[in-house]
Parts: sequence; structure tokens; C-alpha cells
Amino acid sequence: MSRSPLFAVTGLAVLLHLTGGCSWDSSPRRDASGGGADGRSITVLAASSLTDVFDRLVDQYRSENPEVGIRLAFAGTPAVVAQVTTGAPVDVVATADARAMKRLVELDLVDEPVEFARNHLVLAVQEGNPLGIRDLGDLESEDLTLVVCDVGVPCGTLAERLIESAGVPVRVTAREPNARATLNRLRLGEADAALVYLTDALAADDVDFVELPDSNRLDTAYLAAPTTSSRLQSAADEFVRFLVSPTARRTLVQAGFEVPRDSDRRAGR
Repeated sequence: MSRSPLFAVTGLAVLLHLTGGCSWDSSPRRDASGGGADGRSITVLAASSLTDVFDRLVDQYRSENPEVGIRLAFAGTPAVVAQVTTGAPVDVVATADARAMKRLVELDLVDEPVEFARNHLVLAVQEGNPLGIRDLGDLESEDLTLVVCDVGVPCGTLAERLIESAGVPVRVTAREPNARATLNRLRLGEADAALVYLTDALAADDVDFVELPDSNRLDTAYLAAPTTSSRLQSAADEFVRFLVSPTARRTLVQAGFEVPRDSDRRAGR
């Protein structure tokens, strides 16, 4: 699997000065654009928490559709929206927040979106959970530190709501631009716990995590849509349809995502 820096995405204009907390994720991108005799290659811009699973999904998609190449780029959801609204040449967009996708719909920048997955926050802790942390209440001690996502991104918004609903005075010592960066703080020993997506915690083999009570659980919906500016509308539509196929649903579940019922797919209902 070849990877190269996000900023090397062919044809994808990267803004160096984004506003509103819309900094690019440092996650690498993947170019799977080789293959098609007809030269069809679409660019998919997705939320950074989809990085690992989209790599697998693209492999599966291209095994069934070798004539279509795919370029993947990842960023925090606000940066995804910023890129699309400023005219970046993107064929498919996938966000980690229904409200972000709604904005793109209202601006007529995407066709009808489809909800293809859900995720929720867990409390990640050091491997082996040496401090015995079981819930947010255990973080009331001034000696314990918590790192969360910035409030400008979906995982940060969820974290703020979760902390507020729990009614626990925890000490947040750092805020990061996405769940992966937040988890890395914990992995580097710079925090005692981190609120991150379940899928990111599952993908890390050097941390443990605690599921929070259902009463505190808050989900986020992942939606995908073809852009109205795509020059490869058919290929973009096909990839979005693939994301709700049985093959894709199995892969998403294996990665720790939940998948919506058939009746809930359209527009994130």
C-alpha cells in the first residue's frame, strides 16, 4: 500500500490558511488511482476518523471496479467543508457530522447524502489501565488529566456535550484537531485519559478504553455524497452506493462502526 503526504493529492487545491479551526489533518492520503483503461479516477475527501476503514473499503471497491481509480484525502470535518465550499475538485465528500453535510446540501454543493455509519466516544486510558479509571467521575481528581478534541470538530463537540451531561468537573489539559491527534497525546504519556471515537481506540494496540454508560452515550453520523461539481458523476454515485452495500457494511462493523438500518440511510435520518 503506497502512501504519500496529503498535500500531494493531484488536482486537489489545498488552502494553507483555513479559518474556524479548519486545519488539515496530518493523516496521510492514499492514491489508488491506477487501473482504468478509460482513465476514470475520482477524488474522495473524508473525515480523518475514516482513514483506516476507507483504505480497506477502497481496496474492496476497486477489486469489483478496477476501471475506477480513487484518490483519498482526509481532514477534520470543518476542513472538509471548507475545501468543498471553496471549490476544491472533489467528487465525493464524507463527513463525521450530519450538520456539516446539511450545510453542503443547503449550498447545493452535494447531491442527496447517505448515512453509512455511526460512531461514539469512549474513554481511552493507558494500556492496562494502571490508574483504574472506570468513568469520567474518576477524573475529578486534580492529579488526573484528560485530553479531548477541539470544539470546532465533531469529536470535540461530542466531548463537550458528554462532559456537560455527566456533570463531572474534569480537568481538560489539551484540545487536539481530531480524534487521532487526541489519542496520540495519550499514547505519548501526556494525559491520563482521552475522549476519542471507539474506532480509533480499537485501532490502537497500545491503549485500553472504557465504554461510558448508555445515559452518557452520544453518537455521530457519517454521511457521504457526490459533489454537484464532479465531472465523473456516475463513478462518484457508484462509490457512494458502495458505502451502503453489504460488503462495505461488514467492513465498517469489523472496524467498530455501527451501520444504520436501511430506512435510516437517506440524509442521515
